[in-house]
Amino acid sequence: MISQSVFGVLIYIGAIRWFRGDGEDLRAPRTWWLATNKPTASIVLGALYSVAVLVNLANFVIGAIAVPSTIPTGFDLVNFIEGLVFSFLFLNCASILRRRKLDPVVPSLANELPNGVSGVSAGE
Repeated sequence: MISQSVFGVLIYIGAIRWFRGDGEDLRAPRTWWLATNKPTASIVLGALYSVAVLVNLANFVIGAIAVPSTIPTGFDLVNFIEGLVFSFLFLNCASILRRRKLDPVVPSLANELPNGVSGVSAGE
């Protein structure tokens, strides 16, 4: 069961490493917060993980009400925390991309931009 969570983390890391936007260097490492190249993609993925977290939470509550002796397992807790973390990472990425107005992101600029500087946009 824990291997399923480890596999999920590996899939996440692989996806953010290999699925790059147009013009991104495939060999260059991404900044730690950059999960997708566009804010919309991050919002959609963050929302999906948020829904999964809410479904898990509802499952815990309904299970506890229907069968009071039912206690969530460690795996359930790990799954829940994993969903929270992934949801946060995607929504944080969207927030930063929208603030910096980097759509698509030029990774070499992502670390060099001071706060308040908008950077490169898709139309330039």
